Amino acid sequence: MRTSSHGKRTAFAALLMASGLAGCADMSRAMADLGPAQTNVESPVAPAIIAAQTQPMAYPSFRDLPATSAGPVARTSFEWRRTITGVASAGREVTTWTAENPVLSDDQTDRFNAAALKELKYLPATDAPPADQVPRSEAWAASQRALAAAPPPPSPR
Repeated sequence: MRTSSHGKRTAFAALLMASGLAGCADMSRAMADLGPAQTNVESPVAPAIIAAQTQPMAYPSFRDLPATSAGPVARTSFEWRRTITGVASAGREVTTWTAENPVLSDDQTDRFNAAALKELKYLPATDAPPADQVPRSEAWAASQRALAAAPPPPSPR
């Protein structure tokens, strides 16, 4: 069976309309939430709110917008050219700096780390602390425990 492009367009339009109507099946409930908010009539300002809601008001137009004090909002062609030139120049600067300052490889990093560790008197995570430091640390911890207050009793709730 041969179909024309007109038939395909008609079928697509029918499918689009059917899916749109199916999505709008619950639209009345969704639109009910968009109505005006209910006013608490017991509020002392309720009469003023109700009066403001029922009073017709004029809609503003674009002529009502104040003029900007900064002048024209659109950039001139000179300003665009200056901005584009500045961005291009910054890109060239980054490319040049990156070429002059290559990223360190893992081998260079490992060599730097090994040299820095040789300058230390002891390795931070692998060497044991000096012999006199352990008793002083334990004495300090005991003094802090003695200063601590007992926790409060559990709540009777």
